[in-house]
Amino acid sequence: MTNSSCKKTKYAILSMFLLLCSSALQAEDAVSLGDDCKNAQDCNDVNRCKSAYEQKDYELAFPICSKLVNSSDDQIKFMLGYMYVKGLGTGQDYYKAFDLFKYVARHHYPDAWFNLANMYYFGRGTPVNEVMALRYYEMAAAEGNLTAAFNAGVIHSRQGNFIQAKKYLFQAVEEDNASVYLNIGNLYAESRFNNVDYIEAYAWYRLAADDPFVEQTALANLKEVRKYLNPKQTAEGDGRYRTYNHRYRKR
Repeated sequence: MTNSSCKKTKYAILSMFLLLCSSALQAEDAVSLGDDCKNAQDCNDVNRCKSAYEQKDYELAFPICSKLVNSSDDQIKFMLGYMYVKGLGTGQDYYKAFDLFKYVARHHYPDAWFNLANMYYFGRGTPVNEVMALRYYEMAAAEGNLTAAFNAGVIHSRQGNFIQAKKYLFQAVEEDNASVYLNIGNLYAESRFNNVDYIEAYAWYRLAADDPFVEQTALANLKEVRKYLNPKQTAEGDGRYRTYNHRYRKR
């Protein structure tokens, strides 16, 4: 799947899937030392595995954790999947990572849902499957993953499901990410809420333009929408920009 399948637009847009591409398959920020062990040695191995992983000592963590792959500890399976997908402490193996994430995902594990979505979308360890990618992004978004919400919104937008796109992009807006603001602006500028709203598009593009990462793209879009605004409408757009800047931008 490539961007060539995206609907053509006169508005310059940052690659709709840039955040997808730059989103690392996420590991947990911290791990707990579990009590799922049959004897003192097992407990020691579990604790050593998780402690080494938490300290990012993957050369130590992988051999210890790999011996525990058949345990009932989903956290260990998830950590092994992450090490396989990133090639940490072992050779990179998307297929093993995919199998581990898929197993853990059955047990209500939102981080595994997000990682599976990435793997389905990019075809890592499995054939490309946008339907499954979207399903898992939506599941992760429902658990509060704002990157997953953004990705779901972008996919819905590209598919023409603009009500759903709005739902997920406005969930993702809480992350204070200029790519989100840019995509929301595109929805309004391209009449994807049934009526073109250049004033609203202008406000969101201004918000995106504050970020050097997307500044040039946002400014190009601002230049385009200004053609349709009179001075009074531009002033209204500036007012909305100030409101959104106060509401959404993190200080």
